[in-house]
Amino acid sequence: MSTTGAKLALRSGWDNPFRSDASELERIRLVIRVDHVMYDCKITRRDETELGIKFTAAPKPITKVVR
Repeated sequence: MSTTGAKLALRSGWDNPFRSDASELERIRLVIRVDHVMYDCKITRRDETELGIKFTAAPKPITKVVR
């Protein structure tokens, strides 16, 4: 994770592994519960094991439970 984005590792071996049809330039919301923040993001890179994302705005505080 950096000030402008992050690399998200997609773990293998789960009973229900993460799979996404998300393509480059699609938007997602990254929620980091331990820090009580969320980031609006744009996917910049995707492969079988990783997503590269760029933050599109400053982090927002989480004020309610996000599931």
